[in-house]
Amino acid sequence: FGLEAASVLRRDGDSWVTLAWDGDTVLDRPDKGSEIIDLTGGAVLVILDGQLTTDDRAVLRAFAAQIVQALERVELEREADSAEAMAETDRLRTALLGAVSHDLRTPLATIKASVTSLLETGVEWTPEQTSAFLRAILEETERLDRLVGRLLDASRVQVGAVHVFFRPVGLDE
Repeated sequence: FGLEAASVLRRDGDSWVTLAWDGDTVLDRPDKGSEIIDLTGGAVLVILDGQLTTDDRAVLRAFAAQIVQALERVELEREADSAEAMAETDRLRTALLGAVSHDLRTPLATIKASVTSLLETGVEWTPEQTSAFLRAILEETERLDRLVGRLLDASRVQVGAVHVFFRPVGLDE
């Protein structure tokens, strides 16, 4: 078209973001061009004019329509990626919940069975048996405490309350 420059800009709050440009000058604001063609979603095509004929303007507007479709496609792809990521996150949460519920129930079942056995009034437990029940209760309580601690740590990392810093360490560490 013999233009000096052309830029596709999108409004971002009070400023403009240059999405694409060509020519000798980057037109980073609409007022830097000689003509503005509205696109979509706050985007505009800004041109710095050579001498456009009526036919040139019609063709340029057709190109602008194609740019609008391309911008909409990019936005739809971004939304689809976001939806897919949310679905994957939901699948992972479901799998994690299943694993965690099993890991929580196992020590709780052992603790409950041991306590129920110790509280059984119709059975005379030997000191060794009583000690075995108490050791099982202690081991499963410690296991449960570790599991809950790890879950709390993971949730703190997820919400940003704890920051993870990666650094090289020696193998012996």
